[in-house]
Amino acid sequence: MANKIMPELGQEIEDFKYNTWHVTNWRHLEKRITGPEFEAGNWKWRILLFPSGNNNQDTVSIYLDFVDPKGAPAGWHSCVQFALVLWNPEDPTQYIYHHAHHRFTAEESDWGFTRFYDLRKLLTPCENRTLALIENDSTNITVFVRVLKDPTGVLWHNFINYDSKKETGYVGLKTQGATGYMNSLLQSLYCTTYFRKVSTITNKNILFVGKMKSYIKCVNVDYESSRVEDFYDIQLNVKGCKTLRDSFKDYIQEEILEGYNKYQATGYGLQDAKKGVIFESFPPVLHLQLKRFEYDLQRDAMVKINDRHEFPMEIDLEEFLSEDTDRTNPHKYLLHGVLVHSGDSHEGHYFVLFKPEKDGKWFKFDDDHVIPVIDKEVFEDNYGGEYPNENTITIRSAARNHERFTNAYMLVYIRESNVDEILSPVVSEDIPEHLQKRLKQERAIEDQWRKEMEERHLYLIVKIVTAEKFKVHQGFDLANFDDRQYPLSEVFTYKILKADTYGSFKEHVSRSFNIPT
Repeated sequence: MANKIMPELGQEIEDFKYNTWHVTNWRHLEKRITGPEFEAGNWKWRILLFPSGNNNQDTVSIYLDFVDPKGAPAGWHSCVQFALVLWNPEDPTQYIYHHAHHRFTAEESDWGFTRFYDLRKLLTPCENRTLALIENDSTNITVFVRVLKDPTGVLWHNFINYDSKKETGYVGLKTQGATGYMNSLLQSLYCTTYFRKVSTITNKNILFVGKMKSYIKCVNVDYESSRVEDFYDIQLNVKGCKTLRDSFKDYIQEEILEGYNKYQATGYGLQDAKKGVIFESFPPVLHLQLKRFEYDLQRDAMVKINDRHEFPMEIDLEEFLSEDTDRTNPHKYLLHGVLVHSGDSHEGHYFVLFKPEKDGKWFKFDDDHVIPVIDKEVFEDNYGGEYPNENTITIRSAARNHERFTNAYMLVYIRESNVDEILSPVVSEDIPEHLQKRLKQERAIEDQWRKEMEERHLYLIVKIVTAEKFKVHQGFDLANFDDRQYPLSEVFTYKILKADTYGSFKEHVSRSFNIPT
């Protein structure tokens, strides 16, 4: 029954248990009662029942309750999917249920349904039921509990007081309006640690620049026209391509120039020809732009392509190189980052997934939140297409056929032979001297500000308006105390220790204005 009433959430199940509580003497129950304890996921649970409602007398309230929140270890949590079923003890086919999932913590140790069901409807047959769910003053309540694994530690986290730096070692970037895509690119460059070490544009170009050759080659005569160009990224088709390899094959697919479209070859006239591109070299850091948007002629508008498009953790690109390319070094690439767009052509949200260390974890950089993620959240969740099965919980309506609107928009790959160098840690010697000086100054300013905040209660702000200031003043308030960032007038301001005497303050003013005391 659990599989019937609880949808698949796509999470690995650590433990599954169910427990039935036979409730008797319904009309004389206390306002708040708990059922027998049972164990699931090595923790004890119970059903929490409000027969006459929790602050609502018209409905029954039922919750799943963690037994001992005070005795739980610091930072304890348990991710649980559960269903509560109230049914007639004589006929299990007569029932009602609700399901939910929740991250149980010591602060949120119970979760369920305040308005589980109308109390009056429980006492009489209704809604196609032949029997009342509460008969002879008794009923059964069964709870099905799936304790789910949380490999990242942040499943269903509310992120209140979440400290990205403390939990992951990384910090995000606050979005400033429509800066989500730019933020993702900045995070991409930051996580490419070698980029932060090089000091010249030339060295930076070595990281990202590859070469491709555009050519037109005649079929029947020995003539070829070609041009080699630099590229910083490659724009690959998603539509009509199931995988990243398919997109590369589509990119170098030759076009036949024949019939009315023959090529005018110098010295040979109109000739049948092949037109195409081939790669001469790939850079150490390869940026692949997936063409998720296109212009729709029928709609006369830009539309997003949400087709399924799979990309691998590793890909060998040697087959896409020209015959003359040096193949001494392998062209095997490892996935380093995935820039993701969630939404449609009119609005959306960008975030990025990165693996900053070769053998490290994947992290999701979503505005100013950074959280660890599992491989499924990097790959399967961003392929696009439709959800795997219709029993999966989605945030979209069923009317949209469970189409995924969150998918990869750009991929970052690093050549395997260069990955150790490109992702090597940044040490103090790698930081330019002028930046170290700037950081030192900023830390000093921050320390001074923090000290002033800590000692703020010891001081009193005094503002003095002289006759001269009064004479030249234009406007209203002469002295503004509320908004220190924007003083409404330029008056003399003093920061005085509250412990100082009036006499010492008067002497200080006397010296400042050259006025005898």
